[in-house]
This record gives sequence, C-alpha cells and structure tokens, in this order.
Amino acid sequence: MKSKLLPFLLLFSVTAFSQVPGYIGKRFTVGYSISPEVGLLSLKASLIHSLGLGYVVGKRQELVFNTGYSKNEEQELAGVAHTELSYSLALKLYSRRGLTAAPLGHYIKWEVIMSTNKLLYPVYDDRIYNPQTNTSATVSRSGGAISYKSLGLAYGLGRQRIFFNNLVLEYGMRFGLTFPLQGSVTNKNQHESDIYNDSGATFDPFFNIRLGLGFLAF
Repeated sequence: MKSKLLPFLLLFSVTAFSQVPGYIGKRFTVGYSISPEVGLLSLKASLIHSLGLGYVVGKRQELVFNTGYSKNEEQELAGVAHTELSYSLALKLYSRRGLTAAPLGHYIKWEVIMSTNKLLYPVYDDRIYNPQTNTSATVSRSGGAISYKSLGLAYGLGRQRIFFNNLVLEYGMRFGLTFPLQGSVTNKNQHESDIYNDSGATFDPFFNIRLGLGFLAF
C-alpha cells in the first residue's frame, strides 16, 4: 500500500511546490549591482552603484525597486561634476522556457526611472561692467550646484541564477532614454544657465550592462 501511495505523494508535493510563487517558498530578494553606462548621444560614461529589493508577485513576475548613485566629471566643462541619485520601479517577466520560475532564469524587464541630478561647479571669476565709469572689474564667485530632475524609461533583458538555495547572481543589459523635467531646474544666474545648457542635460538614450549579487531573504 505504501509503495502505491509514494508516487502520488511525490506528484502532490511537486504540484504544490510549483504553485507557490518564489524559489523554495522565498519571494524577497536583496541585492547590490554595478552598471557601466554610456549615453548614446552625449557619449558620457558613468558607473552606477545600485541597491535593489525584489518581490515575486506571480509565478513568472517580480517587482523590483532600485536606488542608484553615480558621479562623474563633465569632460567638456572643466571642474564641473555630475551626480545622479535615481529611483526606479521595474517589472521582470521571466521566461516560460523549462521548469524555472521567478526569481530564477532568463527575464525581460520594463522600468520607470526618476532621478535627481546635480551639476557641481567650482569657484569662478566673473567680469562686471560699470557703465558709469566704462570699466570692467573681475569678481571671484563662490562655487555652487545646479539641481534638476529627470524621467526615464528602460527595457532590459538578463538572467538570474541562484546558488546554494540562497545566493543570487544577476547579469544583463538595459536600453533606455532619459529627459530632464524643465520645470525642476534651479539655475539662478547666467553662469549656471550656461553650465546647464553646455552640460548636454537633454534627451539622451543610454545603454548599460549590469552585474549584481544578492541573496534570498525570505
């Protein structure tokens, strides 16, 4: 009798396990990733450091929240640095090939990105013209920062692997575009306006590759 029940119990266990979203019952993932990125029009390169939280919401769907940070020097503007703090929400759709399910296997990803940007500029000299004396004088101005926000959309594809039932390795690539929200720019004078315009803070498609490492929390 036991030998007849054994195949049934195994089949029931496999069926029940396959209906539970996640990997061996774990749905929540925490991870860190690095992403070398280049703007396809501006040709600006940066390295993004990100922390991500993922939660499996279906057999092949995972919602992922990421926050990333990057800082690089503006090549065409001496002494000006660009920092970016981004927040994104993505939906990963895992492949139907094979027996794998979220958060394991190949995936495609749709992502919405909101970023806070700063252009940090150093001390500079400003020439002031006095029409009464018809002379000009040089005045040293303190450095400052120009802030603006940007919105982006991205499409990605990649693969996520799990080792030792806990360690998560992710690699992939992402294509997208960003554009500044004009009403968010904080340029206060002509010097800051010139820096903002010369920085190329405009519509800019981008491409990056991603390598991440994390773990299944619960």
